[in-house]
Amino acid sequence: MMKTDFNSVSITGMSFILKDKCCAVGRRMLFSCSDAKDACRILETQGIFKGQPKNWGRFDQVSLTTYAAALWACFDAGLPFAQEKRRVGIVGFNQQGALDSNLAFFTDYVNAGRNSARSNLFVYTLPTTPVAEVALFCGFTGPVWYMYQPLGGAGQLMEEAACVLKDDVDAMLVICADSQEALCFVMQNGKGKELFPFSLVREHLIGKTSVREILQALDMLSEGAGAM
Repeated sequence: MMKTDFNSVSITGMSFILKDKCCAVGRRMLFSCSDAKDACRILETQGIFKGQPKNWGRFDQVSLTTYAAALWACFDAGLPFAQEKRRVGIVGFNQQGALDSNLAFFTDYVNAGRNSARSNLFVYTLPTTPVAEVALFCGFTGPVWYMYQPLGGAGQLMEEAACVLKDDVDAMLVICADSQEALCFVMQNGKGKELFPFSLVREHLIGKTSVREILQALDMLSEGAGAM
């Protein structure tokens, strides 16, 4: 098997959505926000992005944070939201799978009964749903997958995404998201600016599986360099 040339891979954009703030790291744009929906509205009020998914109202919380992080990261990387389909893939991961959505679904089923329970809640019991929602709305036609608590953490998934980048897609999004926070990297193959050195970031994110762990690792990496 041919070894992937990671030297040609660039991290061209990064975003994070926290409980009270949202950020496009490369553009050094930091805003206060109340939640993921508010983070998306900020992009609209700034004239950067306009439009909401038709099923916005039914999104579970992880789908909302995943969607917001993807929008902010694509904006940070200068990856436009065009009408035509684009060869962009997504890999998502977190520490809790779809636990919250499963609890919401079964609680509703028990309380409302079989005939009155909200069947639309079922789709969010699948941990792949948040990344699939982003792909459908944004017109991304690349591979989409999810991993629960990957042993190698974000570093492992970034390496997997880099392997896909070479021939199959133009960009890959790597998203860590839970019900309140999310973080997204945009990776491209030899295109655009380089926000962080890919190989160095991958090494530092081995074993990191939460938004806070990733941000702490990047803070340590960029300490004294003024990257964040």
